[in-house]
Amino acid sequence: MVCAPDSQLRVRQGMEEKAAEVWATASHSHLNLDFTFGSQPLAVAFTEQDSIGGRVWPNVIFDDERFDYAFAGWGNSTLGLLCYWWHSTRQQSSKASITIRSAESLPVLDFRALSDEQLSTAEDIFDEFREKELKPAYIADADPNRALLDKRVVCDLLGFGRETYEAVRRLSAKWCAEPSVHGGKRRPANARLMM
Repeated sequence: MVCAPDSQLRVRQGMEEKAAEVWATASHSHLNLDFTFGSQPLAVAFTEQDSIGGRVWPNVIFDDERFDYAFAGWGNSTLGLLCYWWHSTRQQSSKASITIRSAESLPVLDFRALSDEQLSTAEDIFDEFREKELKPAYIADADPNRALLDKRVVCDLLGFGRETYEAVRRLSAKWCAEPSVHGGKRRPANARLMM
């Protein structure tokens, strides 16, 4: 979930005021506006230092930086992926897009309703998954790391039991079988639902 910036901006002479305006939008969280489920694993990326996202990975700015951790975990869990997919336009196979305007109404967990303890748990979950590799979204159901992320989000963060977690994993399998998700891409031979 942690990504490093790949460019560095330089302020042109006479553009200091504009640069300050742009830098004021820097954040840790970035939302994928053009998600290709067949090759990309992340709906939400996190940068260790504040950075400027860009056209496809714009910044998401929270009042409380603890929400960045919750957003990264939630946004890359099955529930977050489903909310993204449902809210997006899917005009191309295995690709979903949202605009900056529609991102403002993207359904997400209400992080403001989480207790301090839950926000601390969200940060622990983020720390656990910061360097774990997630498989492309179209095989999220067969990804052991995504299954563990779902368990941590559903059970440890939200407080639901095993039955709800297993239902989320079955939902993941149904979502991955959706043609607008896999786009006809063949699943790896060993891809099986992970619980």
